[in-house]
Amino acid sequence: MLQALKANGLAGSDIQPWHLKASWKIFDEQGNMKDQGTYEELWAGPHKDRNTVTASTYSQTSYMTENGPVQSGALGSVPWQLMDLRHDLLDPLPQAARIRTTDIESLQPNPLNDNSRCVVMKGPPPLPGTEGVVFGTYCFDPLNAILRLTGDPNKTHTLFKNPVILQGRDIPGDLEIWSKGQLTFSAHLQVF
Repeated sequence: MLQALKANGLAGSDIQPWHLKASWKIFDEQGNMKDQGTYEELWAGPHKDRNTVTASTYSQTSYMTENGPVQSGALGSVPWQLMDLRHDLLDPLPQAARIRTTDIESLQPNPLNDNSRCVVMKGPPPLPGTEGVVFGTYCFDPLNAILRLTGDPNKTHTLFKNPVILQGRDIPGDLEIWSKGQLTFSAHLQVF
């Protein structure tokens, strides 16, 4: 997992400024497109960041400054899938400290039903004699540490497809969020 942390996403002290833009779609329970738009981010450092979410009915821009976050535009609630988009594109794995202090077990059969290497991260049991708390499932390409799937105990999975390399790290060119077997969200990286 620590090797995968260095290979996936754009988190880390060695990252140089970057720009990316992705188009996205949200789907309803019947699989029909409910909304679509773009996500764009310019990142120049930990406190120098601007991201904009544009949908069919609103636009919201967030700035990270030395004094904390500032927002402009529509201040309504953003769908949960859009809240997860930045995380899924740029920082999909747990922090190194969490990886070092969590039990990691091989997962067979794996959720992708292929030869991916999958692990489950578990915390300590909350009470003696109980199972450990599952923090998530992570599947990687069988030949390297490229992330292919993340999942949680609530049956929500994110599929990472068509990886692209940015600053020597892999980020998904496409991703899909599935909840209880239903596609709820897709995104496609347009500019990187």
